[in-house]
Amino acid sequence: MTRLDLVAVYAALIEVRATDEVTGERVPVPGVTGDLASLPRRIRLTVTAPGYRPLPPRDLLVTAPRIETVTLRPLPVRLQGVVVTGQLTPEPVPGALVTVAAAQAGDPPLLALRSPLRTAHQATASVRDPAGPWQTTLAHAVDPGDALLRLAAAPPPGIAAVDVDGEQRAVGAVSGATGDYVLRGIGGVRSLRIRAATGPEMTWDVAYGQVNDVELRV
Repeated sequence: MTRLDLVAVYAALIEVRATDEVTGERVPVPGVTGDLASLPRRIRLTVTAPGYRPLPPRDLLVTAPRIETVTLRPLPVRLQGVVVTGQLTPEPVPGALVTVAAAQAGDPPLLALRSPLRTAHQATASVRDPAGPWQTTLAHAVDPGDALLRLAAAPPPGIAAVDVDGEQRAVGAVSGATGDYVLRGIGGVRSLRIRAATGPEMTWDVAYGQVNDVELRV
């Protein structure tokens, strides 16, 4: 009688190809390896990467090696800095309203909130002015901790607050006694325009994975 030795053949059962939602660049993430002889089988796929929001687990029936394509959203970052006068010797400016706008024509209008949202809201969620008739929807979904809204329509100039499906938030940041300001939960865009009060706008390329220090002048 001849004895047959069974040899396990390990290979990539699931290759994960992940892309950065903002930059479009590839993000290295591990796949799933296993014994080919174990197929077909059900596999719970969890995709995580440092600096990105984890994706919800997915239960997959794998009958043969396969490729899964996913998009990862960078964790939001903080924009902070100081508002100063435009003089030769700058002085801090307290009480200046800091707002943002889309970097380029054709980009979804932007609105930065004074504090991040607590819950997730899907694209097309209602966004309205609690003190006026203006109303629109989100152009992109937001996650808990986000404070930058990408909108389907531009808000009216000087809007002070918005209601996002029941979550009311003030708009923009206000500089403190020493001119310092903070905008938390900024994400989902490669760049934006930022200004303090009626000062000049500046375009800022958002650096993810770190605090962004932006000095503003009025």
